[in-house]
Amino acid sequence: MRPLPGRISRIEKQRFNIYLKFKLSPTLPVGIQGSDVAKATLKLYLGTVTSPGTLDVYQVGASWSEKTITANNAPSPADLITLGLAVDSSKKGQFLVIDVTAAARQWLDTSTNYGIALVAGSGASVTFDSKENSQTSHEPELIITLNKSAATQGPPGPQGPEGPQGPQGEKGNAGDPGPQGPKGDKGDVGSAGPQGTQGPRGDIGPQGPEGPQGPQGPQGPPASGSLDPILVATYRWDQLPRAFGDFSAGGFAGSPVAIAFDGSNIWVANASSGNVTKLRASDGVVLGTFPVGSIPSGLAFDGANVWVTNQNSNTVTKLRASDGIALATITVGSAPTGIAFDGESVWVVNHYSNNLTKLQASSGDVLGTFPVGSFPTGIAFDGMSIWVSNPTSNNVTKLQASDGATLGTFAVGFTPLGIAFDGVNIWVANSYDKISKLRAADGAALGTFTVGPTTNAVLFDGTSIWATKNSTISKLPIR
Repeated sequence: MRPLPGRISRIEKQRFNIYLKFKLSPTLPVGIQGSDVAKATLKLYLGTVTSPGTLDVYQVGASWSEKTITANNAPSPADLITLGLAVDSSKKGQFLVIDVTAAARQWLDTSTNYGIALVAGSGASVTFDSKENSQTSHEPELIITLNKSAATQGPPGPQGPEGPQGPQGEKGNAGDPGPQGPKGDKGDVGSAGPQGTQGPRGDIGPQGPEGPQGPQGPQGPPASGSLDPILVATYRWDQLPRAFGDFSAGGFAGSPVAIAFDGSNIWVANASSGNVTKLRASDGVVLGTFPVGSIPSGLAFDGANVWVTNQNSNTVTKLRASDGIALATITVGSAPTGIAFDGESVWVVNHYSNNLTKLQASSGDVLGTFPVGSFPTGIAFDGMSIWVSNPTSNNVTKLQASDGATLGTFAVGFTPLGIAFDGVNIWVANSYDKISKLRAADGAALGTFTVGPTTNAVLFDGTSIWATKNSTISKLPIR
């Protein structure tokens, strides 16, 4: 696809056409012919609609190169695929799906593939996302469905080498006794017989010397006044001791983007300042500002420390909550954003790496890296599992907190961002769609709730779900 500068491609009557070409080999199996194609579909993401109108879709009539094509040397459209495809403002932010089955079959049968041209009809002026869009990257897709009979089973392979000898089998049962033989010579003294019955208890002897100290036992239950790590990890502050009050905190000059609570204080991540601010929850007094990495984006509290993701540094900073001292800076994946604590470990969402990093909360050691969906953003812990929102995959991934194993991937709405756990269910804020409610036990969809466009975040307060939308906040009952 030949895009205009600026990450998108625009099509406008008498000004611009769009050219696209897809390589069918080696993606398709060797030997596939046009008759093997059941259906071929062109999928395009409509970014903006400046002026509604119609689009015509053609096959391109001659060869061209993405690096050299211009308005002066662009080849002319050839065979018509679709005429008068209507485009209006209601389709902005959605995918257009166009049937190109006949063209795909012709490319396979003739080995001549010059691609597809989009030509604007009367009045049309629209833009499409291309693969170079660094924010959303809804690149064009050609989806080909093959007939069930397209692939045939190959001949059987040669017999493999003989395997190693198996282990020895179990000992068989004893056979019947034979006839008694002649009396033999006197044998040697036999081994000691079985121990006799225990005799009566004797008198108590003198006390022996003190033995060595044994190993340390397991950690006991939380002491009075401490914070339960599982309640901290699931944000159940409605069941934890906490300080609170009403106050006006005033303005923040550092572009605040994330907030966390440690039971007594509020922590705010200032993206443009590269630091975090600590405020006393009872009256809002600023207790300190502490430097971290570049573009801090996410915060999590583990019961003793505050963890900060630094999006532009590809690191996580561990601060001691009592005084803000930096205890460690740990390298993770690309563009870390969301972060969560599971009672023992800290999980970091790497937005551009499409994975999660698991850190040991006590030492900061990296325990593993686990793949999820496309451009993951939000993260939540349900007491047993980690949930991650994947905006461009339109789904959420559920992982087992103990070992990072993927337990399931569940479809939600369009562009899921924020995610929260209410004690039983998972709630997902879909930026361009409704809020989705999933059962945490098995990921079953329990319903959707209309709040409004641009719903980016959800939060559970112990009783209700709160959701942000544009410049307002909505409150939803959880049952």
